[in-house]
Amino acid sequence: FAVILGLGAPWVLLIFGKSYQYAVPLLIWMALAAPFTSVNKVFFMRMQVEQALPRLMGLSLLSTFIYLLVFFLFIARWDLMVVGIGWLASQLLLAGICFVTEQKGRMS
Repeated sequence: FAVILGLGAPWVLLIFGKSYQYAVPLLIWMALAAPFTSVNKVFFMRMQVEQALPRLMGLSLLSTFIYLLVFFLFIARWDLMVVGIGWLASQLLLAGICFVTEQKGRMS
């Protein structure tokens, strides 16, 4: 679905008018982040069930920090596209942390 949405972004946004055409790169980056966001949401729900709230809060804060850091560092250079890039970077790193944490939990 993310690939279809990413490839069809220029035509999907034409439904809303030509002024939305500048948001195509943002939509593509957000579509690329969708699988990682899904993995993170499942992992976060599992942490809520396990009542690991301090770890959940720490990962949420880390994700927010990475997103804002990328946003503020690159907003002048990449305009609106940096929103999608920052979201992808934060979700990708968070999914990596979740994967490593899960693997360590299975080994012990």
